[in-house]
Amino acid sequence: MKEKAISFCRQLIPMIYADIKTHTRRPFTFKTLGGKNPIPHFSGYSLGEYYTGHIDTGAVLYSRGANGCLNQVTERAMPRYKVGDILYVKEEYYEYGHWGENGKTKTGKRKRKFMPVNPFGNDKDYPIYYADTLPKDIVVLKDRFCPDFGYFWRNSRFMPRRAARLFLRLKGIRAERLQDITPEDVIKEGIKADPYGRLPIQVFADLWDGLNEAREYGWFINPYVFVYIFERIKDYGQA
Repeated sequence: MKEKAISFCRQLIPMIYADIKTHTRRPFTFKTLGGKNPIPHFSGYSLGEYYTGHIDTGAVLYSRGANGCLNQVTERAMPRYKVGDILYVKEEYYEYGHWGENGKTKTGKRKRKFMPVNPFGNDKDYPIYYADTLPKDIVVLKDRFCPDFGYFWRNSRFMPRRAARLFLRLKGIRAERLQDITPEDVIKEGIKADPYGRLPIQVFADLWDGLNEAREYGWFINPYVFVYIFERIKDYGQA
């Protein structure tokens, strides 16, 4: 068991707290392509056997040859997480501090670094806030060249472990195509119909595209995904 980070957008955080969202889908990445590049839709390809009991083997894609036989493709997708891992959720947050000088870039431009006043997360005078806990009277500073101390919005990707408030335990993994999601699983993704009349599957597809389409993993591409099944751990990491 290891502790690892996982990011979620702010609109899904309440659904995790309500124990409604228990699934998350993440696109395949392949070691043969550097683990970063998007994979095309692979029409004519099929998902090979996936060993849930031996997750390290990953998921293999197969192509169907002219003779109708399946030929193993060298691409093997590896899940980022393993069953039993503890995941701390990275989300948008607000932290008290200031932006200080941090050297220069190769082109001579000034580099800035955020320096929190509360680096250990235990100062009650300067608590960390989140999207749903930020007091209305807190003024949020936005300019990273501002010399003043104050609360600044921080992107989820910069959240350190000490700032996390939400922890999950990974219970299972499976591999499938994105559009294979069932209506039941859409709900487990924390999605429901909205006031504008969109069905839950439409809401999910739109949210998915907002997060993944620019990376070439859009809904209509129908990429292969790992489905991570988790449960929220109450009071984990509390002092």
